[in-house]
Amino acid sequence: MGSRKIKRAAIVFMMLMGTLVLCSCFKKSKENITNKNEGKEPSNQEIMYTDGAKLTSVKEVSSPDGKIVASILKSDDGRVFYAVSNNGEIVIEASSLGIVTDKVDFSVGAEYNEGSIIKVTDEYTLLNGKHDGEITDVCNQYTFTLKKDEKELDINIRVYDDGVAYNYAMGEGATVKREVSEYVFSDKASLWTYTQPNVTYEGTYTKQHMSVVKAAVATYTVPSLVQTGDNWVLLTEASVFDDEESYCSSYLKTTSGSKNLVWTFGNGQAGSVKMTGAFETPWRVAIVADNMNTLVNSDIVTSVCKDKYDTDYSFVKPGKLAWSWWSSTGDDPIAFEPQYDYIDFAAENGWEYVCLDYGWVLWDDYKAKVKELVDYAEEKGVGIWLWYGVNDSGHTAAGSYPKYSLLNEETIRTEFQWAKSIGIKGVKVDYYERDNQATMEQMYLCAKIAAENEQMVLFHGCTNPGGENRTFPNVLSYEAIYGAEYYKWRTEPSTANVITYLFTRNVVGSADFTPTALPVAGIGATHGFMLGTTVYIESGLIHFAENVNVYEGYAGLSFMNDIPVTWDETIVLEGIPGAYGTVVRRAEADWYLASLTTAARTAEVDLSFLEEGKTYTAYIYKTNAGKDNIEIITKKVTNAEKLSLELGINDGASVKFTTDDFDYTTDYEKNYIYIEGEKGTLSGDAKPSNNPYNDQYSSGKKTVEYIGNGINNNATYTVTVEEAGVYELNIFYISAADRRFMISINEDDAGRIRTGKLNSGDWVSVSKETIYVELKAGTNTIKFYNDEAFAPNLDRIALSKARVNVAATESDEEKDVVITSPGANYEYTMYEAEAATIANGATNEATFVGWLGGAAYVSFENIKADKKGTYYLEIWYMSGEDRDIVISVNGGDDIVTKCPSSGGYHSNPACVYVEVELNEGINTIKVSNPNGYAPNLDKIGVSVTNK
Repeated sequence: MGSRKIKRAAIVFMMLMGTLVLCSCFKKSKENITNKNEGKEPSNQEIMYTDGAKLTSVKEVSSPDGKIVASILKSDDGRVFYAVSNNGEIVIEASSLGIVTDKVDFSVGAEYNEGSIIKVTDEYTLLNGKHDGEITDVCNQYTFTLKKDEKELDINIRVYDDGVAYNYAMGEGATVKREVSEYVFSDKASLWTYTQPNVTYEGTYTKQHMSVVKAAVATYTVPSLVQTGDNWVLLTEASVFDDEESYCSSYLKTTSGSKNLVWTFGNGQAGSVKMTGAFETPWRVAIVADNMNTLVNSDIVTSVCKDKYDTDYSFVKPGKLAWSWWSSTGDDPIAFEPQYDYIDFAAENGWEYVCLDYGWVLWDDYKAKVKELVDYAEEKGVGIWLWYGVNDSGHTAAGSYPKYSLLNEETIRTEFQWAKSIGIKGVKVDYYERDNQATMEQMYLCAKIAAENEQMVLFHGCTNPGGENRTFPNVLSYEAIYGAEYYKWRTEPSTANVITYLFTRNVVGSADFTPTALPVAGIGATHGFMLGTTVYIESGLIHFAENVNVYEGYAGLSFMNDIPVTWDETIVLEGIPGAYGTVVRRAEADWYLASLTTAARTAEVDLSFLEEGKTYTAYIYKTNAGKDNIEIITKKVTNAEKLSLELGINDGASVKFTTDDFDYTTDYEKNYIYIEGEKGTLSGDAKPSNNPYNDQYSSGKKTVEYIGNGINNNATYTVTVEEAGVYELNIFYISAADRRFMISINEDDAGRIRTGKLNSGDWVSVSKETIYVELKAGTNTIKFYNDEAFAPNLDRIALSKARVNVAATESDEEKDVVITSPGANYEYTMYEAEAATIANGATNEATFVGWLGGAAYVSFENIKADKKGTYYLEIWYMSGEDRDIVISVNGGDDIVTKCPSSGGYHSNPACVYVEVELNEGINTIKVSNPNGYAPNLDKIGVSVTNK
């Protein structure tokens, strides 16, 4: 790993060969090697390749510390190979080198021409990552040449103290058909990887023995981690799009019966890579270490990249983001009004930014509204990030993507210049979804043009990072991780997968994991585990995924507010991929620790990383005994001690070590009493929710449903105050439709407060309504009901601890206008969708039918009518967006019906009414949408009598 310097400076001095040399921070110095320990003559030992060929060593190149040695090998038929050892132990067996172009096959029959070894010192500054500041990385580089058919190929191989990297260079353009570059490991080695990497590199790492790899015909993701003997080897690539003419991104593959992991062009690269001028390929990197700390802290990936693009990067300010998209329904567009709540919350908690994700372009007069939010945020000291969909292929939901897809340089410049003009601080660019050459050039342009417009960049739906943040310091993070975003739909990533990221994906660059910092339904991870991910995974910037109205009052919020986003130092204290890991990171004088585990264990943390002679306070955030919140414990410690952390199954802990005072209680906790909705006295039909999909977005993972539609269906809460007077009451609720609460204090229904219309936009997003209520000294009851209609679902309430100098809220007595369809006046015979014929890809989801659309349909084949005539069809559906549904009766013409968003895809169904013609006797009704997705279908009803 590169040596670390804490203070940044424009100029550094180095002593090279006894001579004082002045070097720029971004200068790459080179020096011829004369030390025989760094460039050795071949041992003439005969080595066997996997195909039986006998190889002869022609050159050995050592790392600066002499421990890692790369051997260059030849075969009699003109093939060239390399092998790598660490402390005398072979870690990479003889592996092929070379490329095949449309003109020359450099993989065989080439003439080897010995070159020279130089010492390369890379010095540069990183603005974020596992350790920011000045980096100095030193290696020995051997460059030799292959000649064939009057063409030349240079092969550069670098040997660092923590690994090996190599690439190819040609002094003219060429069409590269393939590489034979590969890694070969011992039959006893094991590989942490996943097969068939998708276009966004979101997968589940598992451990595979090399015998399994040898038997398979598969592709494998990078980065992948290999354990061989006493060594760990991380396989990845670097320097993919740090030049104007980019190569493509790649991953690894095997063929049946071969354990050789061969580099192959990645997703979407159809055919050869065409380079028009002199070029270098990306670097093929193998980080080699006998311990996890050295592996994780390696800088090879950034060190092989080109120096920074020449501009002023003082605008780059990493930070934390409030983000509304995850806690809203499905892939629905974000709503405009809630963004004010997110900006307010960010300002109150010291978060630097709010991200306007997918959907802002669908707002009426969207440019004016975005500018309005930017101006409001600026007044609050908060910056705005803006999401862009770069690829409109296959992303046409609500017609939004083609409106601003960044498919060419002109569009990128136009959009980023407009964004700069209104004060946008960063762009989140999504949906690259390819590894091909054109996509890499697209990423290069986005990074470069964003830098020119003083904007930070977050890449999403993209390939893995390859150190390009050295070239473009405004690139703060990449997705390319199976992150917490997927908890929106799935129970993955698993806790084992999350633990493995520290030793795989996070090694090569910042990972936008988008932590919820709170438990999510279905995955079994505790409060301690989920809060710990905020430090365990280095993100470059932190997108907090949960709804800000759920974070309010959370015991872990003080830790979230306090954790830095950039780090001066990272130390891996312990870890086994897929099992457990403990990492500690330093920001200035304070240290932050995260320990995660899948199985119950005691983490014995050696505190020798703390400064000697000082006493620190450890603020320990762990899962409480009831497993329903965070418990905070304080303890005085020194660097001579060990800290024991008792962890349960899928559990974790976070610790802040500081010598300064730290207030771990937020203003919310100081000023309000919070009561979960389900903790009240529930009467009539009111009951706790039981929908894991919806519940995961609420505080406590439950809400109270079916309040209202009669005064007896209510929820009552008992509170105690010391003084009589007016108190602030915050109501946290969920409702996809305009609904009201009626609130009575101390059973005074005559003096009840009728709230205004409440609508959170869907059936998963939590919103907050503030009212002011008159309470008596002592015990009071607060009852929520609605005797006119259904009320919203109630998540929780928060009551101020002290009186406020505000008048009590007046009741809103505006009459609601209810528009009903004539079909609502009929009695219906109901038919459940899951009991019908489900065909062509539609799926039975136990309580509804999903994935209707295209060829997929549901057929109700036993619909009985007493006589021929016009009947009403009542269609109960669920959808997070406006969709069409198509009805066909007895094979007749299609009837297209609009189904407005019900606010969600899994619960709280809505209904529409359609007039249909039925025959006397048995009829068949087909429900589909040949032109797109239909809503999820709950059931249909057929009126008992005809119209």
